[in-house]
Amino acid sequence: MMAAFLVTEAASAQSDTLRWTLDDCLQYAMEQNIQLQQNRLSLEESKIDVKTAKAALFPSLSFSTSQVNATSTVKAAEKYLDSKKIAYAEKTVENSADVKSVTQSLIDGGCDVIFVPNDSVVQDGVSALTELCQEKKIPTYCASATTVASGCTATLAIDDKGIGEKTAEMAIQYFDGKKVAEIPAQVCGIDYCSVNKTALAAGGLATPTKDTVGYEVKVLEAAK
Repeated sequence: MMAAFLVTEAASAQSDTLRWTLDDCLQYAMEQNIQLQQNRLSLEESKIDVKTAKAALFPSLSFSTSQVNATSTVKAAEKYLDSKKIAYAEKTVENSADVKSVTQSLIDGGCDVIFVPNDSVVQDGVSALTELCQEKKIPTYCASATTVASGCTATLAIDDKGIGEKTAEMAIQYFDGKKVAEIPAQVCGIDYCSVNKTALAAGGLATPTKDTVGYEVKVLEAAK
């Protein structure tokens, strides 16, 4: 579903009898002049053409609204893009079978990069997304190293093993008698950059290094 705002504006007309001045007559003539109306339409069409051309540079966000973690990630992405005044398009899927058609729609709309949050629904159909994007040389950035392993281009990842260790430590505190409210929440930071070599090659992109991204780079040899 493409994010959109539909506003219905109620209009009312008054049929009061008015006394027309010369200025009123001239104004009415200009408003009703067919040539002027055609010129206005041509101007609006030109504006639409410009917006369409600019859309080719917009990033796109693809996710499932049924995934709470995906929705929160997309909201954060929206906030960042808005702060940078970068326009973007959004589309959602209801199930994994929708991924291919939605991806094709984004490509047809002129996007030049696609972001996929940590979304199990999209993950189930991500191979269709990555195949289309690699064919069209469109980079795909995601929020999970698992999705990179499935063919997306890159992500800044967190270490799943490290998360497991932290979770175990918190569980031990609970079993030792601490109340949940007494166990401080932990925020996981970025551990490394994961890239897919096949996706990089398909897009004609260079393999990043620690110097360029600021994190250790793990290169996957091929999409699985």
